[in-house]
Amino acid sequence: MIRKLLLIFTLILYAAGAYAAEIRGIVVDNATSEPVIGANLVLVDTRMGAATDLDGNFIIRPVAAGTYDLRITAINYEVRIIEGISLLDNQAAEMEVRLIPTMYQLEEVVVTVGTETGSDERALQERMESVTITDGISAESISRMPDPDVSDVIRRATGVSTMGGDPVIRGLGVRYSKVSLNNAALAGTEPNRSSVSLELFPSSMMENVTISKSYTPDQFGEFGGGQINMNTWELAGDLDISASVGASYHSETTGRDFLTYHGGDLDWLGISDNRRDLPDAIATATDIIRLRGPYSDVGYTMDEMTELSRSFEDNWSPYVVNAGPNPSMNLSIGNRTTFLGRNLDFMFSGAYRHSSKLLESERNVYRIGADDEIAVQHNYNFENYTRNVALGGMGTLRYQISPLHRIAFNTLYNRDAEDETRYYEGFNSDRDKQIQDTRLRYVEQTTHTTQMSGSHMFRNILSSTLDWHVTYSRGTRYEPDTREFQYEADQDDDRFVLSDETQSGSRIFNDLVDNTYSGGVDWNLELIDRNENGNHDLEVKMGYAFISRDRTSESRFFQFTPRSGNDVDLTQTPEEIFADANFGIDGFLINEATRPTDSYDAGLSVGAVYAMFNGEYRSFRYSIGARFEHADQFAVSKELFPANPDAPVSVNSGFKNDDILPAFTLIYQLDDLTNLRFAASQTVSRPDFREMALFEFTDIIGGHCCYR
Repeated sequence: MIRKLLLIFTLILYAAGAYAAEIRGIVVDNATSEPVIGANLVLVDTRMGAATDLDGNFIIRPVAAGTYDLRITAINYEVRIIEGISLLDNQAAEMEVRLIPTMYQLEEVVVTVGTETGSDERALQERMESVTITDGISAESISRMPDPDVSDVIRRATGVSTMGGDPVIRGLGVRYSKVSLNNAALAGTEPNRSSVSLELFPSSMMENVTISKSYTPDQFGEFGGGQINMNTWELAGDLDISASVGASYHSETTGRDFLTYHGGDLDWLGISDNRRDLPDAIATATDIIRLRGPYSDVGYTMDEMTELSRSFEDNWSPYVVNAGPNPSMNLSIGNRTTFLGRNLDFMFSGAYRHSSKLLESERNVYRIGADDEIAVQHNYNFENYTRNVALGGMGTLRYQISPLHRIAFNTLYNRDAEDETRYYEGFNSDRDKQIQDTRLRYVEQTTHTTQMSGSHMFRNILSSTLDWHVTYSRGTRYEPDTREFQYEADQDDDRFVLSDETQSGSRIFNDLVDNTYSGGVDWNLELIDRNENGNHDLEVKMGYAFISRDRTSESRFFQFTPRSGNDVDLTQTPEEIFADANFGIDGFLINEATRPTDSYDAGLSVGAVYAMFNGEYRSFRYSIGARFEHADQFAVSKELFPANPDAPVSVNSGFKNDDILPAFTLIYQLDDLTNLRFAASQTVSRPDFREMALFEFTDIIGGHCCYR
């Protein structure tokens, strides 16, 4: 078997090198470093040549070994001839060719190695030339960092931090920071926000990550602190195989005691099996799970409630293991082939990461005491043991219809599972007791994004460029069977007994699905070309965009409550207290405390048109424009088991708004390496779905209630 694998690996390596010589590179404007689209390149005295694509790239192959002269022509540029290009078999000559506009006098021909896509130099160049105030992190920088996901990557940028995987730009809070993938909207996975956690996206799949800190009309108007845009890898253009396997060591976790519990058999893949699912008897029930009263038809009989209580798995207590190292794996394969005589590039990649983390902290709750002095009301010491699994895959196709027209298909799937064992203990002054609280929580989040896009150059229509995209993104968040139990000190002796509190003996089930459809068309026209002095350009960019999002969130809350005649020993372990024999009239019964407003449906639709002018005069560059958006947003809290199905309890909220959002940017170029920027704009901040629905969740006993 080993010999066969070695033979296959050798053949792959041979295939990777078994091609004739080739010449490839990029053609750019000597003054602006912008790519020259549609330039023609011909090997003198041969029939071989190529044309630059929409990125200014070209490739001529296969070329026999020898010495050649390369002739480059383009409209409004001087003809260039690069002499004496020597090629050997299986050799690739890479170059950057800088063309000089026809109004300039030819002084010299410059041929240098160009900045690579994803390099630090390219990121810095794009930052200098951008109309907006931006920051960026290139793939070259990402590769040097130990950061496994985009959440860790963006913290390297100035003025950016993260909170639970969500970006915080310029300190304005999570709700004011938006996230996109290849400039397309993403479905949210957070129940209390419309955003998606950046922990879902492996950094190894990103060519660069840009942070826009100022607004322009070609962006969606819901823009506050800024926007994070993740750009996936560009295609290699030839065979490229990359693989890595690694492991990391954490000094506070690896090799130490780690608290966990019996979960699912596929937890290591970030997939929850049916062990945590809502029991079938509960999931198929047609009424709310509670004991039926003597004068009510709602609920179930004592015998039925006893059986329903026994349907839950009796798995509560954590145990100690030894935390191992954190493994990670990455694999990507890319190549170029032809279809109907045109280039077809493709790439497939995958990433896997498993990590363990322990966070110890102290949390205090304060109140105003005697003489208006600040006093500690509650004091807790926390231990959070978290296992995280990230699994992702990406596939990309790009077809070059012609040198000036191309289409692309991109699909990205990411799964992130967090398995947490939380323990805290401390003094609660409201109850005047020491308490011990344990919570077992598993959260599984996924995003699946599919995008079609195209880019087209029309040189006869004011050298215009048309870009379009349509995107579907689906986000899910599954939180099955969050269990929590709490013990409190018995005042009569030093024993701890099970507390009769809302969170103690509780089981919570949350399920969220978010579907987002988006698309847009951008048309860029060059109204005024560079004049004889070479110091005045004027472009207009206009377009249309839309977003349509729908979300369903369901939550159910259960608690094992003691009966009045309860004679169970409450100092036992939770497994012993909630054993099957202890359910019934003299023990415990399951009780559903799900409220009518704990589930909701929500939606958002936005349609927008915009126009903006980008110009340059001497040392100044400017951008001015406006965007019009029509937004329709709603949220409907729904009762899962309404007493009257014809008139269920619901809370509706929503709005329809029309907004005109202007923006202006002025850039003064102090020298070749320094820009001075000024930006002013008006944007909008819309409420998150969770803010429009009612759902209270207690994070800690004695703490504040949270909406999630």
